[in-house]
Amino acid sequence: MEFIKKHKNIIIICVIIILILLVIGFKLLFTTNEDEWERIGAIEQVERNHKYKLFEFGSDYCSACDSMEDIVKEITEKYKNDIDFEYVDVNDNLSLTNKYNVNYLPEFIIVDENGDVVTRKIGAMDKQALDDMISGVLNGDSVAE
Repeated sequence: MEFIKKHKNIIIICVIIILILLVIGFKLLFTTNEDEWERIGAIEQVERNHKYKLFEFGSDYCSACDSMEDIVKEITEKYKNDIDFEYVDVNDNLSLTNKYNVNYLPEFIIVDENGDVVTRKIGAMDKQALDDMISGVLNGDSVAE
């Protein structure tokens, strides 16, 4: 009892900190939907059957991103057995956008199975440039920039 009287202020501060952390935890738990949990925790992990994942960062308001749509579809079809593809809308996924320091659109980032950047390209490109980017990584010719 003497200990409690002596350290009353410290105990109160600790209890307040614990309550704040609990409130934050519950807020995250109950306001984050399943898709967001996937993005927060595992989105950057590569599917088990592929060594690499290509993130295409873009947005609905980006005309250069729109110009890449058909090219990306063709390349995705070509390499679907070799690399995982994922479109990331920067407005919907700030955590991943910030994690990979995406500042320009479109931006293409290839990561390895650990989520480490292997290579990145900024801006719209032609089909051959995107093909070269992916084939370079698959052939081991590309390194992080």
